Amino acid sequence: MKQIISTAAFIMGLAIPLAAQDIQRALMAVELEQYRKAKVELAPLVEQGNAEAQYHFGNLYFYARGVSRNVEEADTWYRLSFKKLMPLAKQGGVEAQFLIGDMYLSGKGVEKNFDLAIEWLTRSAQKGNAEAQEALGYMHERGMGIPKDIEKGIYWYEMAANQGYTSAMVLLGWFYQHADFKYRNLKKAEEWLMRAAKSGDVYAMTQLARFYCCGFGGAVIDKSKEFSWHARAAEKGMVSSQLFLAKYFDDDQDKYQSNPKLAFKWFLKAAKHGDYYAQYKLGYAYYTGKGTHKDDNEAVKWFRKASGQGYDGSHWFLGSMYENGRGVPQSNLLAYMWFNLASKEDDSNNFSESSATAQRDRVAKKLSANEIRAAQAMSTECFNSSFKNCEHKKVFAKPEMLTVASYLGSAEFCAAYGVDYRETANRVLGGINQFYEFDDNFTKIDFNTAVENGHFGELFSLQANSYVSLSKESADIFESCKDAHLQVIKIAKAK
Repeated sequence: MKQIISTAAFIMGLAIPLAAQDIQRALMAVELEQYRKAKVELAPLVEQGNAEAQYHFGNLYFYARGVSRNVEEADTWYRLSFKKLMPLAKQGGVEAQFLIGDMYLSGKGVEKNFDLAIEWLTRSAQKGNAEAQEALGYMHERGMGIPKDIEKGIYWYEMAANQGYTSAMVLLGWFYQHADFKYRNLKKAEEWLMRAAKSGDVYAMTQLARFYCCGFGGAVIDKSKEFSWHARAAEKGMVSSQLFLAKYFDDDQDKYQSNPKLAFKWFLKAAKHGDYYAQYKLGYAYYTGKGTHKDDNEAVKWFRKASGQGYDGSHWFLGSMYENGRGVPQSNLLAYMWFNLASKEDDSNNFSESSATAQRDRVAKKLSANEIRAAQAMSTECFNSSFKNCEHKKVFAKPEMLTVASYLGSAEFCAAYGVDYRETANRVLGGINQFYEFDDNFTKIDFNTAVENGHFGELFSLQANSYVSLSKESADIFESCKDAHLQVIKIAKAK
């Protein structure tokens, strides 16, 4: 089944025409591995309670398409879909019968049950549904809930393929390439893959490229054909083929194929569809000027996108950029945070001078003990939020975080976190000025008096001296942070 061996595979038919068109676009995006786009297309229909959309939304999580695999999340959507599809299946809905059968086959939202899977898939297949026919072929070929019968498997595959269902053509190509010696037939494998590819099936193009790539099943290796089919698929928007071309042209070891500008072009296309490795490579291209112009702001943007998906290589470069103030305000705190996150992937038995662990420990020498604790807390917050709460004002959602930022007296907190001072002013003047760290004899009235007299910065300077041992770096740049605090007063008074 294409759902099992490929990236796509699904149906239309139960929804109104406009919804069906949206689902069609979503499934095409899945076919091209453009999972972010697929999710955007499905989301409105999911919210409207569309059963098909809920099923396909569950597939994104079940097969880890653009999201981390989450069976519980997938089952939530499958169960909602199942309740709506079952009545339609009982009424004879061909597509509903296929989906119900597929749910029982794979245990999607229901307990896996091969008998019920065969029952519903057979009903749909006998009415001509190609996807159900392919699924039955897969069950017979693999002996899933029924005695293994290769001949019946081929029969159902060909029933679907002869209807023009390219997924079944690809599966036949796969089968004849990898089957036991008795059934292996490389000529048939190539013919079926070629037929599907020439019909415009992008996934078939990638499978044909792999057919020529590595000699699986004894196939003849032909690198020129491999490249040609990946190129066709990439032009149609297939992300994995775009990455193939990008890596091909990014090979510095081969002066004849190395082409940094073309590598950049294809990395950019794949990155825009959310591929984290491509995003990292774009960041590196802008960081070094390889294949494009140097642009630290763009480098930071793409490194952040990749790091947001947990790619540790980007964590290292963000640490370096914050330490050196490239594309971001210089910040040893954030440099430590990013190096600390990247260090989780270091080999504990082999720390080189350039390793994230070594870089983190070197930056730590520039920070006070309190700042290191703060940076470690920031690392934990970033990691626990799946890299969502790392560099923005959400860190300051708790009042105590506002005071920590101010008490440290570091402009790094002000600039690097991009604090919205209007929001800060509202918090301070709206009652959150009763900070827990203040001495009991320092009242809200004292605080407001200091604010009104324009002594906001001096106030926090005094508190910082009382509670925090500032590093020389923090003390040196406290004046600039004080200016930021004074801006809070101006904004608050303007309101």
